[in-house]
Amino acid sequence: KRPFALGQWMKEGRNYGKRPTLGNLSMFADAFRRWWTTSQPKWRGTSENAWPLRRDGGDETWQDLAKGGPNGLFMFLIPLVWWN
Repeated sequence: KRPFALGQWMKEGRNYGKRPTLGNLSMFADAFRRWWTTSQPKWRGTSENAWPLRRDGGDETWQDLAKGGPNGLFMFLIPLVWWN
């Protein structure tokens, strides 16, 4: 499940010039990490508590994250811009 602020931003028309209110930054960070972690390929260790994630998958692929378009991997970058 994506962070609440990201969902709201999407519902409000994805205005790239307007940053949403993130609320409690620690809670936003936790929500983002859970979302990122559970969106990973299974071989990376997708438990919410698995951190840091595995980097070497041997013969495994990144196909689960190889998504293009406005709802693809790009969606994970947007909240990182809001963080600063």
